[in-house]
Amino acid sequence: HGSTAVIAPDGELDAGRLQQLADGVAGELLEKGVRRGGLIGVYADRSTAAIAAILGIQKAGCAYVPIDPSYPVERNRFVLRDAEIHHLVVGEECAMEPLLEGLSTVVVGRSSGESKEIPAVEIGPAWPAYVIYTSGSTGEPKGVVVSHSNLRHSTAARSAFYPEAPGRFLLLSSISFDSSVAGIFWTLATGGTLVLPDAADLQDPAVLAQIIIDQEV
Repeated sequence: HGSTAVIAPDGELDAGRLQQLADGVAGELLEKGVRRGGLIGVYADRSTAAIAAILGIQKAGCAYVPIDPSYPVERNRFVLRDAEIHHLVVGEECAMEPLLEGLSTVVVGRSSGESKEIPAVEIGPAWPAYVIYTSGSTGEPKGVVVSHSNLRHSTAARSAFYPEAPGRFLLLSSISFDSSVAGIFWTLATGGTLVLPDAADLQDPAVLAQIIIDQEV
């Protein structure tokens, strides 16, 4: 349908266009021969591309591993090595970064073309939905694997506990931080709108308050 699904610094996507971009990502990954249940990196700024990448990876039957471009390069290199990432979905703004050399990439952005029709991919409840790495403050970061069953129960529990679904959700955390999962899937699964502020505005309470007013969060 045509309701707004994502509002980000790089623009807005309605639900139909978000699904179209996600299908495009899934189609390219499947053409590259990714294996079901495999780990695919997401390397994108706070953008519509990041959300489309997450959904597209899961539509391909894979699990997403978020890698934040604002994080230290050495940490990101560690995650790529440790998770044995061979394929990455990247935002247009990040496509030329040296970190990505030698890796297979799918570039997604607002200028991405029409999506291809993709085959339905069966996904088991025990299969990984995503892997998020800990901060590493007590040693090396560790990847925590979360299954589709876990994600489904977590999302359903929010819908059961809160009397209203989120009409608009202000996503403050990085997609590399686990709390982002609550906002992304709960909001989109119930037909709400994800609002992603610019990274520069995250530490400015006055700007965030204005965003809340303007976007009716």
